[in-house]
Amino acid sequence: MIIRPLVGFGLSLGLNLGVVGRAGPVLAATTIGGNPDATVSSSINDDLFTAGQTISVTAPINGELFIAGETVSINSPPERSLFAAGLTVNALSGAGYNAFAAGQTVTLSGEYGHDVYAVGETVIVEPGAEIRGSLYLAGGKLTIHGTIDGQVRAFGQSVTSD
Repeated sequence: MIIRPLVGFGLSLGLNLGVVGRAGPVLAATTIGGNPDATVSSSINDDLFTAGQTISVTAPINGELFIAGETVSINSPPERSLFAAGLTVNALSGAGYNAFAAGQTVTLSGEYGHDVYAVGETVIVEPGAEIRGSLYLAGGKLTIHGTIDGQVRAFGQSVTSD
């Protein structure tokens, strides 16, 4: 595990999100929005873009998931990558490929098929989480449990791990 001060990591994470997180061409996409609160409870066979105050995903997303809101809860993993931002982000089911999350509080659990990037005042990787790639975290209080197959790079004021 590499633990360093937080200085300069924001630029590094931004560059990683811009390069690593760049999606391929989107031929079609589904958008859900307009209501302050929304629950995606039906399967989406496409990429999904959704935003609102309280957003919850409880059905399969057969593509990429882009989600933002004050409170964001993902309870069904997207088939591809997850891009989540909010005051509170609960990514509780993993993602088929990469995951990118930013929020004041970010909680990660479930199985992630590749790398996970997260930044927040508090970031928690819960026991039972499985990350098949590497884990990159930045923030204030970082708590790391679960299984990480690749490397761990954590940049924070407080880092706790098993």
